[in-house]
Amino acid sequence: MLYGKPRCSNRQRATLEPRARSDYSVPMDDTPHHRQPANRNPLAPSEAELLAALAKSEAEAEAGLTVPAEAVHQRVRDTIARIKANRRTRQTTDLG
Repeated sequence: MLYGKPRCSNRQRATLEPRARSDYSVPMDDTPHHRQPANRNPLAPSEAELLAALAKSEAEAEAGLTVPAEAVHQRVRDTIARIKANRRTRQTTDLG
């Protein structure tokens, strides 16, 4: 009721006001509940680090320390098959 007799006395209203005022003075908590990992966006390696990695890779290739391409291709194919199987499972679970 907008007009008319108040629902509580002035004394009750006086005891309620400080509590209501203090609720608005509480600082906001803007921190996310699910924190992102610290390495979500890792820094890119420097040019010197990239050149050192390239030199190491070339030295390994010259020394004959290589992996046959077929082994690498098979791992890639296995990974693709596993990802596709996971997607199919997820899609059937979402539909069912």
